[in-house]
Amino acid sequence: MARLSFCTGPIPTEWSAGLARRTINLPGVNFGVNTLSQDGALAFGYFQSGQGQGVAEVDLGTGRMSVVATMPGSASGISWMSFSDPWLVWAQGDSQYNLGQWSIHLWNRQTRQVIQLATSQLSDGSYLTGQLVFPIVGHGYVAWSQPASRQSLDLRLYMVGSGKSLTLDSGRLSSPVFAGRNLVWAKFLNGTSQPSFRMVDADTLKPVTVPKVIASPQPIVYLAGSANYLLWTQDNSDMEVLRLGTDNVTIYSGTDVKHPFQFPVLADHFVVWFAADTNTVMDLDTGKAFDVPLPGSVYANDKELVVAKISPPKAAGFATTLSVLPLTNEMSISSCSG
Repeated sequence: MARLSFCTGPIPTEWSAGLARRTINLPGVNFGVNTLSQDGALAFGYFQSGQGQGVAEVDLGTGRMSVVATMPGSASGISWMSFSDPWLVWAQGDSQYNLGQWSIHLWNRQTRQVIQLATSQLSDGSYLTGQLVFPIVGHGYVAWSQPASRQSLDLRLYMVGSGKSLTLDSGRLSSPVFAGRNLVWAKFLNGTSQPSFRMVDADTLKPVTVPKVIASPQPIVYLAGSANYLLWTQDNSDMEVLRLGTDNVTIYSGTDVKHPFQFPVLADHFVVWFAADTNTVMDLDTGKAFDVPLPGSVYANDKELVVAKISPPKAAGFATTLSVLPLTNEMSISSCSG
C-alpha cells in the first residue's frame, strides 16, 4: 500500500484561468450544484429564491434554469443527488431539526413526472436521528439503504422501467455506490466489529468476489465510486482508494479539523468533498489539493468541474455565479504549501 500525505495550497493558475473563461450568472437565485449529467451539459441542484426553494436544472450551455420540483418551507434542502439520463433521484431533508427525517424522489426528465420512492419513517411512525441516505441511479434502477428498524437497514432497488422494488440485502449496511461494473456497499457481518465490502454485478445483480486486498473487515464510513476507482473513508482524517482492476490501494492521511474527509465525489483522478467550512479538490495522483471557500458548492465528474459561488449572506438579494472547467487526464495539482 502506498501512502500520500494530504496538503492544500492555492488553486493552480491554469485552473483559475479556465474557470474564469466560462461563467454563468443566475441573478435572483442561490443555486448549489449537487450532480451533473454524464456529458457535462446539465447541472442539477438545490435552489432558493424569493419565490421558494426546491430542485432545479441548469443548462450549462445556455445558462437557462428550469424548476424540477419545489419543496415546502419546512424542508432543509437536498442531502444527495444522482443522475442517469433521463432519471434524477434526490434525498430531500424534510425537517430542519432532525437530519434523519428525509424522503427520496425520482424525476423523469422526458415526462417531467416526479414520484416519491421512500421516506425514512419507521413502521411505528418514528425516525432514526441523524440517519442519512445517499441514493444512486443507474443500470435501470435506483438503489439506497432504507431503515427497516432501529437495528437494521434494507438495500432497496427500484426498477425504473417496471416500477417494481426488491430488497437486495439487509442488516447493518452503508449506502451503495457504483464502482466499475459493480454495485458496492459495506456491511457488518455476524461476529465482526467492523464492516466488510459486499459487491454484485451492477447489471445482473449476481454476487462478485471482493478483491483480496480489501476483503478484510475495516472501518468504512463514506463511500464513493467511479469507472476506475473505489474510495472509502476510515475516519475524518484517513481515506483509502483502490484503483479497480489492480491491487493498488493508496492511503491519504494528514487532514486537519478544517478538512475532514466526508461526502466524497470522484471525478477521473480527482476527488471533491465538502469539508468543515470549505470545499476541497484533491489530485489522487499527488495528494495535493486546493480549497474553494464558502458560500457555494463544487461538483465534478469525469468531464468537468463546476463551482457555484453564491452571494454572501449579507448581500442584498440572491445571486449565483457558476464557473465551468473541462477536466482532462493531463491536468494535475502538483504543489501545495503544506
